[in-house]
Amino acid sequence: FFFKQKTAYAISLGLVGAEMCIRDSLLTADHGGVKNGCRVEVPLHKRRLTGLVIKTTTVADIPHAKLRPIYSVIDSEPSVKPKLLSFLKWAADYYHHPIGEVIHAALPRAIRGRQPIQPRTPLRYRLTAVGKAALDGLPRRAKVQRQVLAALEQVGRDGLLGQDLKKLVGKATTTVSLLRGRGWLEAISDPRDYLLIGVQKNTPKLNTSQLRVIEQINARSTYAPFLLQGVTGSGKTEIYLRTAARMVKKGYQVLILVPEIALTPQLLARFQEGLTGKMAVMHSGLTDRERHLAWWAAREGLADVIIGTRSAVFAPLAKPGLYIIDEEHDPSYKQQEGFRYNARDLIVKRAHQDLVPVILGSATPSLESIENANIGRYQHVFLEQRAGGADMPTFQLLDMNQLPLKSGMTEPVLNALRKRLDQREQSIVYVNRRGFAPVLLCPACRWQARCTRCEVRLTLHQKSNQLLCHHCGKSEPPPGDCPKCGKNPLYPIGEGTQRIEDALKRELPSARIFRFDSDNTRTSNELIQDLDRVRSGEIDILVGTQLLGKVHNFPSVTLVCILNADS
Repeated sequence: FFFKQKTAYAISLGLVGAEMCIRDSLLTADHGGVKNGCRVEVPLHKRRLTGLVIKTTTVADIPHAKLRPIYSVIDSEPSVKPKLLSFLKWAADYYHHPIGEVIHAALPRAIRGRQPIQPRTPLRYRLTAVGKAALDGLPRRAKVQRQVLAALEQVGRDGLLGQDLKKLVGKATTTVSLLRGRGWLEAISDPRDYLLIGVQKNTPKLNTSQLRVIEQINARSTYAPFLLQGVTGSGKTEIYLRTAARMVKKGYQVLILVPEIALTPQLLARFQEGLTGKMAVMHSGLTDRERHLAWWAAREGLADVIIGTRSAVFAPLAKPGLYIIDEEHDPSYKQQEGFRYNARDLIVKRAHQDLVPVILGSATPSLESIENANIGRYQHVFLEQRAGGADMPTFQLLDMNQLPLKSGMTEPVLNALRKRLDQREQSIVYVNRRGFAPVLLCPACRWQARCTRCEVRLTLHQKSNQLLCHHCGKSEPPPGDCPKCGKNPLYPIGEGTQRIEDALKRELPSARIFRFDSDNTRTSNELIQDLDRVRSGEIDILVGTQLLGKVHNFPSVTLVCILNADS
């Protein structure tokens, strides 16, 4: 199975099926044999591609002369270890997807080529005893050497990263090589330079419900799926933290999945304060080098805790001890392109294969998980109360048929928002539609703007002055006259996030309002920056779609208004 850019070719050389036949001459001491999971360089037409061996055989059903030899064996040991390779084969079979593309999705880009399994880790330089003794005897003209040695002497045994040393001394690269050759300084690889280090700072007191759940989970040392159900604020994260800390102390690794990249920093910060150990992050927002470092740290057992999004379900673990999936009901765990899979189901299967417990946490579990709990496949554990004595929210239902509307909002809603502004508290206004208005209507003939490709209604986006199909992405300018009867004007009907944002700016001119949807927040970095602005108090009212429905921690939010809840 060969990797070429973004394409994974699943091709058998010599045999039909998932096998790669290799000439006997290559199974000699020259190459030390070829193990499953090793990368090899193979011929494909006139090209040389990197492939992964998933099976070898010495018996071929076709003549030996028709078999093509491999050019070289890249790995001396499998880059994909047997247990992970077995898991990937199962996933390919379960989802009826080509094994080549499954392996392609599981490996970082660097491993799909000829790069070594071990990435180049950041080097930290320290002054040796010989270098310290030589510092005083350096001639005055060796100015750069003196600067390098003096900088390293000042920081002591911690040393300096190469990039930091370069900032202090601009011409350090050549000088560092010279000084290393003399034995005046040493280069070391320190995990803290590419992994996050957790230092336990606080241990909140747990309530009886949390203690009971932790005891139930800790009682199982082999495969056991737990469906952890508890309302928002009931302390599920603390359950993850305590069970993970226990496994890390025993020398095992913990893999934790979150549904969105934006939720990773929030959970990571909590784990850094709650346990002692090394942590790696794996998601699509990282650079190729960062992903390679995290993959290698997980594979070698250097990272105690791995936190990532759905693709992290394929992280190679040296010593798996516990799997956790937060918000297991979230549809973001479903990969919708290429190799389509559900990370929630895969992590349960992986826990079964590795014989370790798995926790599926949610305030609103999926129907599939509830059914699995009902028939006894999962152990259903509950957190009945909120942590820290927090109260449940109060609800008020407003009948919009009985109240006058101002751009989709009632006066009680506006008054509640004004009250929060006076108290310097934050509010969320939840709208189920992005754009300005979900319908563009002709009042004369009742014509509605629809997509010609998929027949759904086109949404009017006022700022870009475009009609956009939220299903297929088609975009076109709004017509001046009705295409059916030719009359004018056409009216936007309904409220989207843009229209509500404009209405709130008119009604509450002093409020700092931010629209939180995929039109306004396009990249993961923008999302993280926007969340930081909310938490720092720069925003008074958040107007948004389902992006706000994720488990973001907004301590200052005291009001949520759901507009047109029936939709």
